[in-house]
Amino acid sequence: MLEIRNHLGTIHLTRAYFRRLIDGVLDECFGVVGTNAGNRTQSLLDSLPFMRKRRYSGRGVAIAVIDGAVYIELHIIIAYGVNIPSVCDSIRHKLRYAVEEETELSVAKVSVFVDGIK
Repeated sequence: MLEIRNHLGTIHLTRAYFRRLIDGVLDECFGVVGTNAGNRTQSLLDSLPFMRKRRYSGRGVAIAVIDGAVYIELHIIIAYGVNIPSVCDSIRHKLRYAVEEETELSVAKVSVFVDGIK
């Protein structure tokens, strides 16, 4: 959990908040079919039937906050026939803008990994 203190009080931001924010941005991106599990733990959770509720649901998303800067790592699946570099650039720009506007934190790095094509 991340704490932001200002003259009005303290704001607590959880990783679940960042995941929901990122899911909303990915819904708006052209060419993104879904996300892919980024590690073995998420792969195991995805194999359980009761964990398959949403298209994205935070899987394939890793968030780190170091010294007030946000680092985001995404593992995505894109649609066949789209321009991969332009989709990745679009995701980077939209995510950076959304996170900086919503949280007023600087985004240091957005890493997008294309794990599959459908």
